[in-house]
Amino acid sequence: MLHRQSRDLEGEAWHRGPVILAWEEVKADTRGERGGNVIVHELAHKLDLAWGGVANGMPPLPSRIPLAEWTRAFTVAFQDFQARVETGEPLPLDPYATTSPAELFAVVSETFFVRPQTLLAGYPRIYGLLARYYRQDGPKMAKRSESAI
Repeated sequence: MLHRQSRDLEGEAWHRGPVILAWEEVKADTRGERGGNVIVHELAHKLDLAWGGVANGMPPLPSRIPLAEWTRAFTVAFQDFQARVETGEPLPLDPYATTSPAELFAVVSETFFVRPQTLLAGYPRIYGLLARYYRQDGPKMAKRSESAI
């Protein structure tokens, strides 16, 4: 049986395959029009898929990040963010992050690189884990980028 499906996508990451990006979204992101970054988002999915081929918000972790610490922090953040969306609170992240732990990881990764202060203010434990995971300090990176302009 053949199934045909049509849907608009900004990007897609395939396990053992390519990362596909909508060029118009990439251009909008580089101009700062959307407040996000589809490239970072989809590459986070690729990292997530690297451990067993399942996107579940659990990329292969370096030894400096204990699995229990990651799991606890991301579980609490996922539950908290879902509750914020349900109550209509102002959101520090794209509500798409509530759709699955894999999307939470991709959205917080995107936010870490594009709006680090927002992530730090809203979810400091997640920010700290991503700073260790990516070996980056988002606010310092943002200040360097701003001073280069």
